[in-house]
Amino acid sequence: MQYLSELEKQILTILAEQLKPIDRDLLQTYLSTSISTAKFLNALTSLERRSLMERNTEAGLVVYALQPMVRKYVKQYLSALVTS
Repeated sequence: MQYLSELEKQILTILAEQLKPIDRDLLQTYLSTSISTAKFLNALTSLERRSLMERNTEAGLVVYALQPMVRKYVKQYLSALVTS
């Protein structure tokens, strides 16, 4: 995770905590700081390009989620940060 921006790390953290895929607007509301839409979209594109995040369409909405292995890694990474 050392090659990710802080925004990308925040997005992965939020997605790792979600049980179901979430849409872009909801994802953006979970961010702790106000980020420009351009930076937010660039971060989403970067994560998707690196295959760290999946984008699907459900009921006409574009939704984002993590693959199970990525989710597990992010949760382990966060757990290690908390305990150290």
